[in-house]
Amino acid sequence: MKIKRYIAKTTHEAIQKVKDDLGTEAIIITTRNIHKKGWLKWFSKPLVEVVAAIDEYGMVDTRFVPKQMDLWSFNQYSNSTGSLERLESRMDDMKTMIKNLVDSSPFAGRPNDPSEGEFSAYYKQLTTSEVQDDIAKMLIDRANELTRNTNASFDECLEKLMLQIIGKPQPISLDLDKKKIVLFIGPTGVGKTTTLAKLAAILALKQKRQIGLITADTYRIAAADQLRIYSDILGIPLIVVYSPKEVKGALSVYSDKEVVLIDTAGKSLNDKAQHKEIEELIAMSGADEIYITISSNTSYLGYMNIIDNYKFISNFKLIFTKMDEAAAYGIILNCCCMAGKPVSYMTTGQNVPDDIEIINPDKIVNILMGRQKL
Repeated sequence: MKIKRYIAKTTHEAIQKVKDDLGTEAIIITTRNIHKKGWLKWFSKPLVEVVAAIDEYGMVDTRFVPKQMDLWSFNQYSNSTGSLERLESRMDDMKTMIKNLVDSSPFAGRPNDPSEGEFSAYYKQLTTSEVQDDIAKMLIDRANELTRNTNASFDECLEKLMLQIIGKPQPISLDLDKKKIVLFIGPTGVGKTTTLAKLAAILALKQKRQIGLITADTYRIAAADQLRIYSDILGIPLIVVYSPKEVKGALSVYSDKEVVLIDTAGKSLNDKAQHKEIEELIAMSGADEIYITISSNTSYLGYMNIIDNYKFISNFKLIFTKMDEAAAYGIILNCCCMAGKPVSYMTTGQNVPDDIEIINPDKIVNILMGRQKL
């Protein structure tokens, strides 16, 4: 394993140095601001220090992967018969779901438009926070009616409704007398592996739990190597499986572990074969908890598509990644409203294990209502 330190004027410049030197599969271990030595440090901007790592053996440097591979994948998707029509159909279904959600309100059909009049400021605040238009109107409508029927203020009613939608966070729960098997799924590039590594580090280093790692992601170039770097640093064993049937054998090796975390491949949401594979992984592993990861930079239609494509899973929890890159927190409320599933964690950077936290619903609501900054 190669671990190197890079210093630059900005985070972007430092990350670029890592990519140029180690390749795109390098893992960011820590980032921090540092000052120049001497008295001049008080008159200059701090520099950015990034520590990165990569496995020197057996890892393919993606800088030298032929570009034709990406072009072929794009053409294959573009030329697939009816792919666009199927996507549009699913989007229509999701829009209908939101409409039904709004229409099901006992206060639907009121003549006043929440986007106008006395509640326009609330509507503007919510939509500026990227709360979906229909959801914002529904919340204001219901909060207004609650205000009329109770002694509570409009602000209190609106806050209560949003807290009900987000719900109580449900992080990984540990049993003293039972092994906990946790499965992580989600699209490509949302940060599943890094999130898994953060939770593994917290469980192993801070909570002193016996942890085992399994990766079923053998599709992405050097995906197993990425998780192996983390496992080597943390001193946690890792087993690579190439089919769902191999999971049982891996779990038998981990008979002495308290928690087993399973990473999965992040393939195309349109890949129905992946649905079957995930169903087999769930069945073969006997997963106690399933987490779907959604990145903050996913578009509204994007996470509608994610929720729709994973609806074949009856019980799961939501993890929101890259929230440090988010311009607003509306995605959390929208996804909770659409999926009707509990939240768990949010990640706020690349540092392992520091940049992850259990979602705080009060904090999210305060940000959505403009009381608190990101």
